[in-house]
Amino acid sequence: MFEVFKLDQFSILLKAVVPIYRLSVMFHTTPSLESQGPGSQSSRRAQAAFYVLHVVPEFLTTVTLLGLNVRKVFGTGFWGDWRNSDDTPKEQAERRAKQAARENARLVAEGSPGMA
Repeated sequence: MFEVFKLDQFSILLKAVVPIYRLSVMFHTTPSLESQGPGSQSSRRAQAAFYVLHVVPEFLTTVTLLGLNVRKVFGTGFWGDWRNSDDTPKEQAERRAKQAARENARLVAEGSPGMA
């Protein structure tokens, strides 16, 4: 649960970078498209800041989504979280016991040396 909370904060931070940047430069106006004056957002430094602050959050989001095992973190199956309610601890124990029994039966059928 703690990992999910950290991911939520990270997501909010990434979503906030672009609007904060845009709000900070919104009041700058220029008399000409070719103006290089202060606040014109046409200098190389201002253009680099624009692209960095717009591309980096997207890149980090992509890396997070592709580098994270979402099924494990959120406890979902192949088709997502399809149940209406979470299982009780008793139901979880029963499901794990059935899964272990099936796995043991499969290993015995295969003749695994680890099973007696």
